[in-house]
Amino acid sequence: MEKCGDTSELTTLAMSMSVHALMLESGFVLFNPGSGSEKFSFSKELPSVSLRYTLPELVTSKETNTIEYVTVKFQSLGYMVVVYGILSGTSLHWIVLDKRGFVPMKSDKEGSSRIYHEVSMFWRMVKYGLVIPLLIGLCDKAPPCLMRLPRELKLKILEYLPGESLAKLACLCTEFRYLTSDDDLWKQKWLK
Repeated sequence: MEKCGDTSELTTLAMSMSVHALMLESGFVLFNPGSGSEKFSFSKELPSVSLRYTLPELVTSKETNTIEYVTVKFQSLGYMVVVYGILSGTSLHWIVLDKRGFVPMKSDKEGSSRIYHEVSMFWRMVKYGLVIPLLIGLCDKAPPCLMRLPRELKLKILEYLPGESLAKLACLCTEFRYLTSDDDLWKQKWLK
């Protein structure tokens, strides 16, 4: 395609791979809902690709017979790519990306800063316009987890853990680093 001078579909592929990378970076996993279904589906009428994602917590959960997922569909329309995010058929989020922003540029100082600006704008548009709303919608359907509990209840649970486990939890995230640094918690451990 590139040798023939047609780079529009290569650009669409590059954009869809970039969105896919952001989905994976945000905690989604590719999902195959049925034994006969494919993770990827291609349309012959319009240049489009569909991918299905879910959260690891939903795949391992045995509470429901059906697993909630999101479908991300890329549709090429001229110099634009429309990316649709559909949450189990209930809500739709979409963004429009311009293929012209993905054209390679000469590597001079001005061009280099422009490339970084374009990539940053792309990342923010996809992350905040598509990925985060889909993640929030899917998390609402996920089984309850420790992170959603109130602070007091988390501290009560931490009281029952040995010191070594508390130290490991402190490395997990900022919230647990804060919770495990509670002086009363460590004083209680020391007294035991």
